Amino acid sequence: MSNQSQYKAMMGEVHASADLIGKVKGIPMEKTKKRTTALKFATATCAALLGVFVVTNGVCYAATGETWVEKATVYING
Repeated sequence: MSNQSQYKAMMGEVHASADLIGKVKGIPMEKTKKRTTALKFATATCAALLGVFVVTNGVCYAATGETWVEKATVYING
């Protein structure tokens, strides 16, 4: 006997009264928003960091003619 058939046989024996089923169906499901909130926060953080990166590169390019990424590469490589 497989697990699936054992599960079906076991759950087939479980019975509840109509009152209990009505109560249970009336209870609203709790929705957790932790995952969606965390995903929105991570997306907003990444967008903000990308915006800061683009703006600082634009300001540096306007002032010096080079982006700060190019300047950092020059400083690192010598």
